[in-house]
Amino acid sequence: MRSHLAAMARELGRLANSARVSAPPEDVAEKVGILSRQACELLDAHAWSGPYAVEQLAPPANRLLVWEPADLRRTIPYSPVLGDLNPMSGEARVWADGDAIRGTLRADPIHAGPLGAVHGGVVASVLDELTSLAVLATGHVGYTKSLTIDYRRPTPLGPALELWAQTAGIAGGVLLTSAEIRHDGRVTVSAVSVHKAAGRRDDPIYPADDRDRRSPQRGGT
Repeated sequence: MRSHLAAMARELGRLANSARVSAPPEDVAEKVGILSRQACELLDAHAWSGPYAVEQLAPPANRLLVWEPADLRRTIPYSPVLGDLNPMSGEARVWADGDAIRGTLRADPIHAGPLGAVHGGVVASVLDELTSLAVLATGHVGYTKSLTIDYRRPTPLGPALELWAQTAGIAGGVLLTSAEIRHDGRVTVSAVSVHKAAGRRDDPIYPADDRDRRSPQRGGT
């Protein structure tokens, strides 16, 4: 079930990037708009009304987070920067290496900021996701209290980027985590986050009153 959703997200991502890099004449833009509205009508018939989260389309019956250390895109499939079910995300691989998080990412034109570089806000989102995954890798759940970012040099748009994050541990109810994005072995941006500890990864994380809610089509995680 999940593979066809990922394939659809990839095609919609291609459409978004085509729109980003194109300046079509009025008649072509109008045709694209008509096709887009038709696609929305097809999808709206199968929509989940919320609440939404990066981890699931709809809260699962067991209220548990899916933890897939070999492929963390299956843990956060709707992440706006790393999730394979989100049309706006980049081409990414993310996995757990013990307590560390590692991965690769290629950002697309829709993620552009300064000339040839990834937008700083997109970079911050990537680092926020990485630090949150690093907290999960230790078996904890945490919510970001602060994220301090050091932009060292432009993060290039297009080439493969290396991702890394690791948590130092829990103390006083918070977790301190470091994260980096590298290109050709050089750090382009780094971050330190403070997460408020909010339980264990294998505890139910969704509200109990959402347990029996269903959508016409559920996310594949």
